[in-house]
Amino acid sequence: MYEKEMNIAEKSIKKSCSFLLKEFKKKEFTTEAKGVKDIVTSADKGAEKIIVDTIKKDFPDHAILAEEGGSSGESNYKWIIDPLDGTHNFFFGIPYWGTMLALEHKGQIMLSVIGLPIFREICTAQKGKGSYVNGRRMHVSSRTDTFMVTFGGVYGYNDPVVGKSFEKVTNAFYHDMRMFGSIAVTGRFLADGRTDGVYGLKTTPWDMAPPSLLIEEAGGKVTDIKGRKCNHYAERFVASNGKIHRKMISVLK
Repeated sequence: MYEKEMNIAEKSIKKSCSFLLKEFKKKEFTTEAKGVKDIVTSADKGAEKIIVDTIKKDFPDHAILAEEGGSSGESNYKWIIDPLDGTHNFFFGIPYWGTMLALEHKGQIMLSVIGLPIFREICTAQKGKGSYVNGRRMHVSSRTDTFMVTFGGVYGYNDPVVGKSFEKVTNAFYHDMRMFGSIAVTGRFLADGRTDGVYGLKTTPWDMAPPSLLIEEAGGKVTDIKGRKCNHYAERFVASNGKIHRKMISVLK
């Protein structure tokens, strides 16, 4: 099931990876302001067009929810796309960025693909079938004492909830906290046991949908900040290897 959808998803992400890698090396992309301290580049828009065009060729009736192009169409199938996650890193020449998508069917994320061109990695997940990187099965860590957590919410520190939460997380994990600037990279690291938890406190569906399935299918846990089950439309979430989840949740109380 979803075999054709997965094939097209991988095909579109690989095309996007190839395009973005060339743009990253050439450094000839243009930029424009999208919001306060938020930019969009011609590379974002170009990658999104590649992904959408590839999907629409085989699934013209499916709905699209993309970061730069917004929402289009109505269907039980919806492709959620982040063409360039980590745009600031990309702009400054930092290699922590990726391109990703997920397929939602009747409200549930059924598959996701994340491409990390610099690392030559394609990560895939399908509901009930596990998470993989370049065909190798991934598993979250089993660490409980010595662990590393990551934090997301770069554009939300002026939000009092996000700012206060950041202070709490920093105080609790100041030796063991990192910020990579890309949930595509962060989700892949957590799914493969390189890190152990992540706080996402100012997120969108395209931020959350692809990595959340990757993490869950690798044996991890994803909830809202109170430990309750949540979906990919939640603006705040906590994900972990499951072993340290309760401790991460307690920090925000």
